[in-house]
Amino acid sequence: NTAYYIIYEIEGDCGSGEVTIEAVDPPNSCLAPYDVNVGSSPTVVSNVDTCALENSIQGVAEGFDLGSNDFIVHLTQNPFPRTITVTTHGEGSFNTLLLVTTECASLNTSKSVVALDDKSGINKTSELTFFAEAQTSYFVIVEGINGTCGTTDVVLQAITVWAPPPSPLFPPPLPPLPPSPTSPEMPPSPLSFPPQAPPSPPLPPPPTSPASPQMPQPPSSPPPAPSNSPPPPPEQ
Repeated sequence: NTAYYIIYEIEGDCGSGEVTIEAVDPPNSCLAPYDVNVGSSPTVVSNVDTCALENSIQGVAEGFDLGSNDFIVHLTQNPFPRTITVTTHGEGSFNTLLLVTTECASLNTSKSVVALDDKSGINKTSELTFFAEAQTSYFVIVEGINGTCGTTDVVLQAITVWAPPPSPLFPPPLPPLPPSPTSPEMPPSPLSFPPQAPPSPPLPPPPTSPASPQMPQPPSSPPPAPSNSPPPPPEQ
C-alpha cells in the first residue's frame, strides 16, 4: 500500500517519447509466499515448477535435508480449528517432500515442524493431514528429495472440526452461580439494656349507672262495707 512517483526528464532538453513500466512479482519465498485461504472445497495450485524457484528455507527436519528448491504456501489464519489435508500429484510428479511448519525460517524449522511426509501419495508424491489450531498461520513447504526438482500440483482442503459459536440472539445458557458464602453470625452487642417493664394490668370495666327508683303506686279502693239491712221476705 505504498505510492511511488516516477519522474522522467532529459537534462537541458525536452521532447516526447515512451516510458515502459513493468512489474515483476518477487520470487516465491518465506518473505513472499503463495497465500491460500483454504476451505472445504479443494484448492489446487497447478503446475508448480520448483526448478524455476530458489531454496528459501534450509536446515534439517525429521532427518530430511531441506537443501532443494522449494515452493512456499502460506495458509492464512482461521477463527476455527480445522483438519487440513495437503497432497502433491499430477503428471510428471517428482519425488516430493511436504513439510508443515509454523515458522518459515531456517533456524527454527526442526523445532516448529507440525507435519512431514515424503511418500504417502501415489508415485512418490506426498500426502499429509494435520490439525490446524484457530488463529494460527501455517507454512507448507513443497520441495524435492535429495536436491531434486520438478513440476507438481499442490492440493489443499480443510474440514472444520468445531462449530461456530451460537448466535448472539440465542446465547448459550449461563453457568449456575456459585453458592453464596454463609454469613457469619453477629457477635453479641457489648451494650447492655435494662430489662423491659412487665406489661400493665388490664383496666377495670367502667361502672354501670344505678337503676332509677320506682315511683310509689296509689292504693287501690277498699272493698265495700257489709250492709246491715235485713234480707227481703220471700215471695208468696
